[in-house]
Amino acid sequence: SQTCLNQYILNRTYRAIDECGNSATCVQVITVFDNTAPIISCPPNITVQCASQVVAVNVNDVTVSDNCGGIPVVTHVSDVTVNQTCINRYTLNRTYRATDACGNSATCVQVITVFDNTPPSITCPNNVTVQCASLVPPVNIAGVTASDNCNGVPNITHVSDVTVNITCTNRFTLIRTYRATDECGNSATCAQTITVFDNTIPNITCPNNV
Repeated sequence: SQTCLNQYILNRTYRAIDECGNSATCVQVITVFDNTAPIISCPPNITVQCASQVVAVNVNDVTVSDNCGGIPVVTHVSDVTVNQTCINRYTLNRTYRATDACGNSATCVQVITVFDNTPPSITCPNNVTVQCASLVPPVNIAGVTASDNCNGVPNITHVSDVTVNITCTNRFTLIRTYRATDECGNSATCAQTITVFDNTIPNITCPNNV
């Protein structure tokens, strides 16, 4: 009745013989029945910033042992994504299974947390100085450069123009702020300083001498 390496019945027979050759036998029944699941230990839980940094499935990182001393077979069962709020914020439950020579199995789950909380990098256009308020350059989102740690394309917006240190119509400082926001709502700002400083004297012409 052997069904696998560790599931069968062994009938062990003994004989007793007396001095005149009379004999009798008996049978000891030894049942081998492995119904104990292997022991399995997944790789440690990890946290990464980006979906692109999720480690690949690797059955060699799984630790297993069996009560009967064999080497269980390790397989990858599934990757299940839960609690996703954006492309780079979710939990991935990775399940592995260990199966012994008699089909007993056990599973473990490695939890991989993807949580991007790093703001993008943003660089504003260069600071400029102009003579007149009419020469202040318009808002230029195309002049802003931004990049993201997860290789997405941040969304760039104009936040505000704030005028400070005004002493006359053509002498003031304008602080222009831009914001870059990634796919998970992390954001960073930068400020361009536009200085308006009129130091050019007027042109004047007197009436003709008389």
